[in-house]
Amino acid sequence: MPLKLSLKPHEKILINGAVIENCGGRCELAVHNTASLLRQKDIMREEHATTPARRIFFLIQMIYISQEQREQRLALFRQILAEFIAASPSSVDLVLEINRLVEAADFYAALQVCRKLIQHEQRILDHGTAQLSGVREDAEDRRESAGNAGTSAD
Repeated sequence: MPLKLSLKPHEKILINGAVIENCGGRCELAVHNTASLLRQKDIMREEHATTPARRIFFLIQMIYISQEQREQRLALFRQILAEFIAASPSSVDLVLEINRLVEAADFYAALQVCRKLIQHEQRILDHGTAQLSGVREDAEDRRESAGNAGTSAD
């Protein structure tokens, strides 16, 4: 059974590395064989790969859509994944699932799980930012208290 896609006007899609753009009104396509396919909204640009989890997503995306340098990218992927687990042990289940899917060459599914990893990473970063903000506020309060103690009237 073919994969049916509906494209909005001017929406782009990547099929086996080729960028295809709908130049007219709404368009429907049927893909009858196996293809590497990503919609424009699912593509991460390199400049948006700004965190470790996002870099993992970008790397999987590149492995998925391009045969070029696949072995080098897979080696880099494995290295980055090992570093990610070491830095974020709470991510181990997601990382192992992503690795399993990549090793099975199910790159599209790996990208979907990697979206969850990005969300998990964001929660960790948000928590760290909140913790840091609390520490800064405590330090400022102590400085103010120390400053006020030295200015008391005799």
